[in-house]
Amino acid sequence: MDGSGTYTWADGTSYSGEFKDNMRNGLGKLTIAENYYYEGSYVNNAKEGKGKYVFENGDIYEGDYQKDVRTGNGTYTWPNGESYTGQFVNNDMHGYGKYTWPSGRVYEGQFSQGKIVVE
Repeated sequence: MDGSGTYTWADGTSYSGEFKDNMRNGLGKLTIAENYYYEGSYVNNAKEGKGKYVFENGDIYEGDYQKDVRTGNGTYTWPNGESYTGQFVNNDMHGYGKYTWPSGRVYEGQFSQGKIVVE
C-alpha cells in the first residue's frame, strides 16, 4: 500500500496516515484505544522524528524519536502533574533537563539513565 489511508486490525487498533511499501511512513496516528495513541512521524513502521505518545495510564510524551525510542529532546508529563523537559536517550531522561513537581519545586541539571545526578 502506498499513499494515505486507514488500516484497522482485528483487535480494533487503527492507523490513519501515510503508507509506503505497505508500512507506516510519513505522518500518521496509531490509535490503540480511545485515550492511548501515538501521533507523529514514522519511517518503516518505527516512530522517527517528532511525535506525541499518550499512554494508557495518562502519561504523555512529546518530542523526538529515533527508531521507535525516545531519544533527543522532549517533555514527559505524568497524570499527577510532575513533568520533565530535556534530553532523552534510550527512553530515559539522560543529559540536561528540568524536572518539575506539582508543589512547584524544580530541579534543573543533569540526569543519567532516568535519575537525577547528585554532585
